[in-house]
Amino acid sequence: MKNLVILVLVALLFWFGHEVVRLENIRYASDLGICPEFQPERPSSIEERLDCLSTVQTRTSFMWHILYGIRVL
Repeated sequence: MKNLVILVLVALLFWFGHEVVRLENIRYASDLGICPEFQPERPSSIEERLDCLSTVQTRTSFMWHILYGIRVL
């Protein structure tokens, strides 16, 4: 039972780390203005922006996203 709990916690740790990297990448891309801003007159622009934010890679390694995401640097 103890090993199962450890396995679940390790899996959650990896999943949370992945989410931190994803969200930090989106935040940093927004701050840099890499993707076009949302334009209210074009409703499809929000979808284009979200697609761009989810595909752009702003840093060279996932470790930089982790470190910036948890505010170490």
